[in-house]
Amino acid sequence: MRKALVLVCVMVIVMMFMGAASADAAYRIGMGVNEFTVFGSISNMSPSTGDSIKTTIVAAGYNRFVTNDISAGANIETVTASSGGNKAEMTFIEINGKYHFIRKGEPLVPYAGLYLGRVSMKAGDVSESGTEFKPAVGLKYFVSDNTSVNAELSYSRASIGGETTNTTALNFGLSVYF
Repeated sequence: MRKALVLVCVMVIVMMFMGAASADAAYRIGMGVNEFTVFGSISNMSPSTGDSIKTTIVAAGYNRFVTNDISAGANIETVTASSGGNKAEMTFIEINGKYHFIRKGEPLVPYAGLYLGRVSMKAGDVSESGTEFKPAVGLKYFVSDNTSVNAELSYSRASIGGETTNTTALNFGLSVYF
């Protein structure tokens, strides 16, 4: 999984330098535009037990711009967590809203968003479910009129089976607009 994530990061960097997007590429997003995104990361999770857990995140999402600056959508995210010899798998189903700070003539679009979700966890024979609250900030860099590479920093607070887990993640991804 680590090799796949490194490969995706290298591809994103190469795409950024293949050529700058037209100055108005980011300005083409707006009301009625659809966005499909894939992203992933490797991060650390800190449950209330105090342990540090390595996580791998892989996700896909769909958003639709409901105004020129605001998009709303949904994600499905899988998280594999390991600590010592223990392993857990979690699935998040999230809804989100994002506000994009679009500046005419700039291919770089910062945004702020909020995700709310439902989480299912399986660790050995134990299955639990819970809820999630996740604010995020990010950047989209348009490499063409309908493609952006993205970086997003998020802080997730998930309550699962009476335990609270806090996760800070830096996700990298690719979006296609249609």
